[in-house]
Amino acid sequence: MKRFLLPIMSIMLIMLLFSACTKKKDTTTATATPTNKPLADVTPTANTTQAPTQAPEVTATPTINKLVYMIEDFDSMTDPLVGMKPANLENFGILYPEMILDTGYAEDGNALTVKLTPANWCQLFQIDDAQRISVFKENAKSEYYLRMYVANPSQIPILITAILTDGSLTSFIDATKVILTDIEGVVAENETSNATGNGEDSAITIPSDFTGWVAWPLNDEALKAWGGLAVKFSNLNTLTQISLDTRPVSPMEQDLYILDNLCVASTPS
Repeated sequence: MKRFLLPIMSIMLIMLLFSACTKKKDTTTATATPTNKPLADVTPTANTTQAPTQAPEVTATPTINKLVYMIEDFDSMTDPLVGMKPANLENFGILYPEMILDTGYAEDGNALTVKLTPANWCQLFQIDDAQRISVFKENAKSEYYLRMYVANPSQIPILITAILTDGSLTSFIDATKVILTDIEGVVAENETSNATGNGEDSAITIPSDFTGWVAWPLNDEALKAWGGLAVKFSNLNTLTQISLDTRPVSPMEQDLYILDNLCVASTPS
């Protein structure tokens, strides 16, 4: 029996080996599947780095030196009757006004407030002390101004004449040459008169509700002989007195005006 089975098992083993050798081998290899995804854009582009921007050229604006030489700022004054020396005009029926020093309408610090009545239609202020006159004499130039801050909150005009004298020769400053500048920087049109009777265009009109600066030029052309005399005051270094003839037109109770910072200045405001 063993001899019968042995040949049969040998034949089966040979057949299994033959089958294993002849069986096809799977040779399929995985390949990459192409996709439609576009490649990164590698198109060369211009260099987008901006060149340094040149700063705009700056033109220097000339600085205007505003020189101010203070004659009277009213901050240290204690008695206006002494400090401003208003002339006694009682022979003309004109009384001294009430004068106070306060900050209400001042440009800065204290100012002189002149309170009016119908009997106060003229004030002639006189500055002749050595200390204040020396400020003018040492600093006044023909290209400068005699400047003052003025406020007129009343509904009447105020007429002001600036008078310069050396004791023998006297001049008023031509009001047509005056520069009247309000606090907004607007230059007003001049209105002038002969309020004193001593020279045409001698008085500048300060209109109602005006607040700003009055600048009288100190050049020779602006200086006019007082009273029509042949010779005028013109040598600024020999000054002995500054007078301000101030005339409120038909003042009533409660009317007032304010003066502050009388000075020699290089600019009109």
